[in-house]
Amino acid sequence: MQKGHSMYRFIKFPGFKNKVLTFSYDDGARQDKRLVKILQKNGLKGTFNLCSGMFRKEYTGEEKGAMTQQEALELYPAAGMEVAVHGHRHLSLTEVPSAMALDDILTDRKLHEAVFGGVIQGMAYANGAY
Repeated sequence: MQKGHSMYRFIKFPGFKNKVLTFSYDDGARQDKRLVKILQKNGLKGTFNLCSGMFRKEYTGEEKGAMTQQEALELYPAAGMEVAVHGHRHLSLTEVPSAMALDDILTDRKLHEAVFGGVIQGMAYANGAY
């Protein structure tokens, strides 16, 4: 290899781009409905990190707070947005035993895959703790 030439130069994003901008949002808040419209209007996509154990059981008429699972299912896939793991119970993974952290992550992924009908590839650590 030439001097100053490193392997990272061969790692590319889709379309062989060197740099990308990502939009990532957490927790499945009802305000995401407005955010998705803004992203779509501007031809952008986002990743929404959802906690399968934190969906509301039913819609209460409030415009703030968590969505129901049905609302999330109707919103993100139809808009072409990515859904990612964020922990079934939104645990700070550094504060719980490893087995509990692993169970929280895997449970979240399994439930999201069942609901959204595909492989969930992404994950954001709840509370940024890893």
